[in-house]
Amino acid sequence: MDANTLSLPQSIDISYVTEFHPQLISFLSEFTESKNDILVINASELERIDTAGIQLLIAFVIEATKMNVTIQWQSISTELENTANELGLAQALKLN
Repeated sequence: MDANTLSLPQSIDISYVTEFHPQLISFLSEFTESKNDILVINASELERIDTAGIQLLIAFVIEATKMNVTIQWQSISTELENTANELGLAQALKLN
């Protein structure tokens, strides 16, 4: 895996959010230390995401943006796109 790329797991739901959150924080911390400014999120493997998962990703995107990191999505899964659109949160995730 490229140091600039965060690959999402197959599922981000309420049962996994508390486990995944520290991993996201650690990744972002290491990423910002590397002095890169474009973070790629690969969502090709993501098959299941619920509202808690969307909230976690939005918090991650907001935190990255505060650190002047540009988010670039790669291979957005249909599940992520559909769920974000249904919740009206695609823009908050910077999917567009």
